[in-house]
Amino acid sequence: MPKIKNNKGMMALCTAAAITPDYRIAFLSIAGAQVAVKAIWASVIARRSVLHVGNAYRAITGDAGVDYCLIKQTIAPGVHNWVLYPEPAPTAPYLLLIPLEGMTAQEQLVHVLNQHTLWPVKEEWGKVLWERGTDTETKLVQELHTYGDLAWAYAVNPLGWDEVIDQAAKDGSLAFDQTSQGGETQWQG
Repeated sequence: MPKIKNNKGMMALCTAAAITPDYRIAFLSIAGAQVAVKAIWASVIARRSVLHVGNAYRAITGDAGVDYCLIKQTIAPGVHNWVLYPEPAPTAPYLLLIPLEGMTAQEQLVHVLNQHTLWPVKEEWGKVLWERGTDTETKLVQELHTYGDLAWAYAVNPLGWDEVIDQAAKDGSLAFDQTSQGGETQWQG
């Protein structure tokens, strides 16, 4: 399992990590002695570089625009596990998609968009919106580098989806149910 250490030499195990292409921390799970885990956490929160020791040393840092949430747990006597991930607030620069039991990234994207866009997003739109979000032109979904127990991770830009959904609706890529009531046509999404 890869290790992670701060500039003071405090080291812990990196059980899982998701890193942006420019080496910012999007998700970090570390385990070790409480003093080491706390010191590494403090470095990440202060946006000081920490070294990820995997196949090669790599300087990574906390993301300046992100407020991190923290989950703390004791997994064995003297062994602490702290997990940092971006707070999913309306002002967050990106939202995180990581493996959740029973959900694909496309299913999670639909869930996230239902919380952060004006449009109600249907589950069957997941594939179309995924393809448009990962398009090299829109870049609303960015694949992250993952380490440890994390199979995949994506950063989703919460802004710009209204235009993507609107354009997909206009070009007929999204299915809408058409019903008629009292001579008026209503669209149900």
